Amino acid sequence: MNPAPSSDRDRAQRQIDHALVRNFWVLAVNQIAMRIGWVFRTETVIIPGFVDHLGASGALRGLLPVIGRIGASLPQFLLAPALARLSRQKGAYFLGNCLQGLPWVLIAALLLFVPLSSGAMLACFMALYTLSAAGYGLCTLSFGTLQGKLIPPRQRGRLLASFGLVGGTSAIVGAALLVPLFLTDQRADYGPIFALCGGLFVVATFILLGIREPPVRHRDVPAGLRGFIRDSFRVLGQDRNFRLLIWVVTLMYLTLLLFPHYTIFGLRRVGVTPHGFVTLIIAQNGVNAAGSFLFGNLADRRGNRATLRLMTVVAAAVPLLAVLISRLPASLAPHAYPLVYACLGFTPVSQRIVTNYALEIAPQERHPQYLGILSVMQAFPIFASPLVGWAIDRASFEPVFLCFSGLMFVGALLSAWLVEPREL
Repeated sequence: MNPAPSSDRDRAQRQIDHALVRNFWVLAVNQIAMRIGWVFRTETVIIPGFVDHLGASGALRGLLPVIGRIGASLPQFLLAPALARLSRQKGAYFLGNCLQGLPWVLIAALLLFVPLSSGAMLACFMALYTLSAAGYGLCTLSFGTLQGKLIPPRQRGRLLASFGLVGGTSAIVGAALLVPLFLTDQRADYGPIFALCGGLFVVATFILLGIREPPVRHRDVPAGLRGFIRDSFRVLGQDRNFRLLIWVVTLMYLTLLLFPHYTIFGLRRVGVTPHGFVTLIIAQNGVNAAGSFLFGNLADRRGNRATLRLMTVVAAAVPLLAVLISRLPASLAPHAYPLVYACLGFTPVSQRIVTNYALEIAPQERHPQYLGILSVMQAFPIFASPLVGWAIDRASFEPVFLCFSGLMFVGALLSAWLVEPREL
């Protein structure tokens, strides 16, 4: 794939260098607002608790990761060819932010102002959650592409550290002050919580108006989805390290299939109460903030490969840790269970590290393609998520958790063979 003419590329690079500080902080503040909003819609606590409040079954809870993963993955792959042909990516990122945030405004409006039955509300929620997941997929692809264009490789970890630390810390404060006002042992009022989420996502969207992005066109981008798919198979056939990365990430993100079940496991096996949800949220976001800072800087110094290897081990240990804590005395287990959510706090950090590693091993003109392929390939196991919920209903939580832990440790082992692009 031939790049843009050298003179155009050099001119664009000078403009990117000139606006580096501005773009760095616009993207950081956008992500900070998104991170604070995200705490009010966490897939590990708030959303499973909400659908359980509406009377959803284990199998229906199992649909949540399917919706989330397909929504996040399929748009990335389908839209990657169009995004690769764009001279600017900020418009796509703005649109993705809109699609991700507005559904939560609508969900909050339904809860606050429209009296619906539990079944009708659950149907509306699932539909709007699907739309938000699709917006998240577009956000992930366009943010990765925009970051790959505007932020140098050795400053991407610093960007992660900046918005992760500030956003995560602010999210903890927001959760500690606001969630207990609406979620108690006596009542569960999710309308204001989702309104906060949607409002912060809208704020994050308009922050993006400050981005300065010069146009850069790439020649010979595969025309149409069919040509893009053929070219993607060629990339998979030629890039052995990328194929290995797909296996590692796919096994590591089996953890997403368990996300809707950790809260219910805590309620039924450990003795966690709805009033204790805020402790779980704080633990998760506290580690997310600290982990973003530590691992973002580590990735800049030691490389994304080393950081990714460590994160695969952490992900594999989470289900095992949950089972071990449930075996503690009843007086200790509820107090120790936030450790599970602390480890889950590394998951968003690992997703950023995976993106940054993929950006490093891919030529710049193929950034959307690599991210799209990676996203859609790792989505295939998610179709088993309802089966996971069914298996938990039939065989209980513990056997399923231990099986998943074993599979994820296989992914951790495979990560030892990933190459370090900075040594090539």
